[in-house]
Amino acid sequence: MRRIVVLAISLVALGCADTRQFVTLAFNDYGQVTITTKSPKEDLWAARFNRLEPSSETITIEKSRGEVDTVSHSAVFDEELLQKFFADVDMTIRYTTAGGMNELEIYPATSSRATREEREEFDRRVHVAAQAYVDYINAMRHVFHYLDAQPGRLESVFRQLTVEHDEDVVAASEEENTLILDVRHAMLHVISTAPEEDAQARFFDLADRVNDPFPAVLTVTLPRTFVSLEGFKRIDSTTIRAEVTSPTEALSALDGKWLSPDLIATSWKERTGPNGEPMDEESTFQATIHQPRYVTPSVTADEIAKAFIEQIKPKPLYRVRWVSAHPEG
Repeated sequence: MRRIVVLAISLVALGCADTRQFVTLAFNDYGQVTITTKSPKEDLWAARFNRLEPSSETITIEKSRGEVDTVSHSAVFDEELLQKFFADVDMTIRYTTAGGMNELEIYPATSSRATREEREEFDRRVHVAAQAYVDYINAMRHVFHYLDAQPGRLESVFRQLTVEHDEDVVAASEEENTLILDVRHAMLHVISTAPEEDAQARFFDLADRVNDPFPAVLTVTLPRTFVSLEGFKRIDSTTIRAEVTSPTEALSALDGKWLSPDLIATSWKERTGPNGEPMDEESTFQATIHQPRYVTPSVTADEIAKAFIEQIKPKPLYRVRWVSAHPEG
């Protein structure tokens, strides 16, 4: 379904301004791991590489208009040096080989990148958004009651909820117009966690600093398909990623908990057809509006905030196992 326009633009802007660091651990069948890092502007991982004194390494600098954009750094190490490489990061990494299986375990600590003031600000913004979500649910409840009495207005009402401007809304009556505008305004309040123009960008930054214990987006590639997975996010059969849930992922995971259809929660989801192919916008719209309608009798901002924070916090353990190419015995 068509995304809320302001929301989509904000997310695109955030994506274009991505300043995260990346690290990849590529394991092979010979007891070694290639560590590759990517940093914006300068090599932020040089000290870690120097600490292990690799016999050879590769540094790649990418420039744009004469300015450094990113620096990539790569070297091969014995697997037992993994923990030493991350010695200054508050997390434990264990790599073991036993019983014909290889196992990588990562135990992250609580993120220490945010100050106490930033944590308090994040909590305030979550509760502001949670209260706005309560208002949005209540506004949708009124729309659902209206549609129960006017079922023929279903498709038109939902289309008007996502037009670009309030002035573009076309309603059958003053009552319908008021109901539509109430929902539209409530949706915008949910994604505006504070009155300033960069509220959403600030919220994403705080969510990252408060919740993400990793020093970078951590990707692991394996020499063969993994046997079991815990905590990691599957990219494909041999590639996984250790990252905390983003605010958009956390919200989409709560789709249907208090409201269905939930236009905000579903705005980030990609619907697929029976064969797994992405659904086009119109098919997605039709599938969304014809979901069984449900709205919770009551919910508080505290309940919503608690559920959101539970979704967004990091996993206590990230573990992957794969078959060894050289089983013991």
